[in-house]
Amino acid sequence: MGNNRLGASMASITEALVPRRREGETALDLLDAAADAAGIRGMDADFDGQDRPGEPLGDLLFEAFSPNGIADIERYEEVSQSIDDGEVEYGTPEHEAAQAEFDAMYEAVYGGFRKRYDLC
Repeated sequence: MGNNRLGASMASITEALVPRRREGETALDLLDAAADAAGIRGMDADFDGQDRPGEPLGDLLFEAFSPNGIADIERYEEVSQSIDDGEVEYGTPEHEAAQAEFDAMYEAVYGGFRKRYDLC
């Protein structure tokens, strides 16, 4: 199965699981079930943006791996937008601080995800 298909498979399984989430089920419970069903453990998967906040998979990733759970999504998006839109001038201390904050949040969420599922 191709990289994109693996990622799309996990994303669609996650999308189906989220509305059926039972009381007491954690984000990791759902992610583990989706990862096992999609067969992504130890693979190279490409999620084509389906792992971003606002998508079922992305929201679960933040809930599971971000220090403050889904509460961190708003700050992640603010910092990302300030960098992407040039709100902070490149090369300035403000830009470096925003980039460092973004990198730390990204690594917590996506690094934790990749590590847990041994993704390439």
